Amino acid sequence: MIVTDDFKNDKILDLAITSQTDGAVSIALEIGDDSFRSDTSLYVRSYPTCIVVVDLDADNRLDLIITISHANTVSVLLGNGTSDFKETDQYTTGELLAFLAYAGLNSDGKKGIAVANQKGNGNSTLRDEFSIALDAQPVSFITTDSNNDNKADLLFVNQKNNSLSIYAGYGNGTSYKWTMFTASRSVTAVMAGDFEKDGRIDLTITSNGRNVLSVMFRDDNEAFFVQLNRTVGRYPSAITAVDLDKDVKLDLVVINRSDNTMSVLMNYGGRNFFNQTKHSTGIILSAITVWLSE
Repeated sequence: MIVTDDFKNDKILDLAITSQTDGAVSIALEIGDDSFRSDTSLYVRSYPTCIVVVDLDADNRLDLIITISHANTVSVLLGNGTSDFKETDQYTTGELLAFLAYAGLNSDGKKGIAVANQKGNGNSTLRDEFSIALDAQPVSFITTDSNNDNKADLLFVNQKNNSLSIYAGYGNGTSYKWTMFTASRSVTAVMAGDFEKDGRIDLTITSNGRNVLSVMFRDDNEAFFVQLNRTVGRYPSAITAVDLDKDVKLDLVVINRSDNTMSVLMNYGGRNFFNQTKHSTGIILSAITVWLSE
């Protein structure tokens, strides 16, 4: 996984990259001419999968939260404002960690960590304040306000039964199951955004069974329905939404793992997206974060 942020507080973008085989997170610092130098390797045990970058202790220095899949743990590493991080805490989770998110799960103004496991108790906050028994093998999840009540909800795509599950938040750190939708065969990732600019959250899901991206818009009854499908590359494994051409409409970028490509689908409004344009990445990617300069 690759995430981007300004680790040195110099207003220049840096990278943090997980290496699952080496059990390390590499910090690459930009040196000011759009190139990067590898600065630090943080060894965090077997199979780091996901990273969240956040200032946990409010010291204006970015910290890291990392899932260690084979050890079934979440590690917290506090930063010192450079490329150095020190592990301070480790939390045990369920088996086979899949994804990680950081959001305001209750209404106390503080944010919490949610992790998704393919085995075990399913989902829990960082301090095990609550857990949810999930439906079937979650492979991706996000946090978003899916029902416009100003509370964070949890959305999962489940590969075993090809479904999308929505757990609407109460705002007190607990959630209840709102609804489930049948999705495409072999779902791999989910992303939320207001794609038609009507003030309501829409969803997009990728599937490696048909190598498609499906966009689900909201109807007048607040339900989701599939409006369109677009072909992408082989084994789409990650998706992000970003306004690439600065036309105030969210476009979609998909990582295709099997053919080492990236699909870009531009949003031209009216609940429609152009067909993909594909770009070679040259390497196997499984996750994506997009950062745009001003």
